[in-house]
Amino acid sequence: MSVSERVIKALRKADIGFKQDVLLSELTSFHIGGPADILVLPETAEQIRVALSVLSEENIPVFPFGRGTNILAADSGFRGALLRPTSTACDIYVNRKISAGAALPLNELVESAIENGFAGCENLAGIPGSVGGAIAMNAGAWEVSVGDFVDELVAFDLVGNEAFFDIGGAFDYRSFEKRGQVVIAEAILNFDSEDDPEVLAARAEKFKTRRAENQPIRERSAGCIFKNPPGEHAGWLIEQTGLKGISIGGAQVSEVHANFILNRDNASSRDVIRLIKKIREQVRVGFEIELELEVITLGFEL
Repeated sequence: MSVSERVIKALRKADIGFKQDVLLSELTSFHIGGPADILVLPETAEQIRVALSVLSEENIPVFPFGRGTNILAADSGFRGALLRPTSTACDIYVNRKISAGAALPLNELVESAIENGFAGCENLAGIPGSVGGAIAMNAGAWEVSVGDFVDELVAFDLVGNEAFFDIGGAFDYRSFEKRGQVVIAEAILNFDSEDDPEVLAARAEKFKTRRAENQPIRERSAGCIFKNPPGEHAGWLIEQTGLKGISIGGAQVSEVHANFILNRDNASSRDVIRLIKKIREQVRVGFEIELELEVITLGFEL
């Protein structure tokens, strides 16, 4: 699908950045994926609204995109527009609130909370990705999730209308009810308690160390592939099937944490898909448990 000149002119008129014919392998932490027609880079909420309106009028599919740290993209790419907000604003409010632009790295949000003595999010230290992306999948670790802190969202549906929804019922374990249906521009997060910043920083450092010791954080991956089933750990289930370390093509089940699949040697999405299917089958046979994907697929469904 080629992007029409009308779309290009409208984006330029609104001073919205964009790049055409981008490679998803260069935009994702997995380093896998073919071309996307256009990457649209709005900064303000108004630019997000305009971009979505223009793309909708031209019937161009839109995929809300963050830093690409939990994406498995198709080898054939994505025929449409990746819409990646670029605001990294971070404003501290009274009553333990922080306003964050969607592109603000999650780690910077955690650091800002800690510096101001806002407690509760130390478990999230070290998680890659942006605030918007973390909200879209309700990222979390060790019983704490980003959605626990979300108080308000500024977001737009995929045709450019402002989206309204009940925050109280919007989040579940590793899920956000509007994922893929809205583009987040800004979030206001509320922290329930306060503590000494030095105490909070020390706590966050322990979680960072724990993550570094137990996850292949320096490898090419998309983080955890599967959600943990109720009362179980996906990594443990996979390890019990004997699949830890197994490879298909250039993709390998991590020897450090079995719920990570690594791009070891120019892996294709097809290699990863074959591993995912093999893991699911073995866990189904061994434990009668159906593993649900945590990684987000782009350009195909699995």
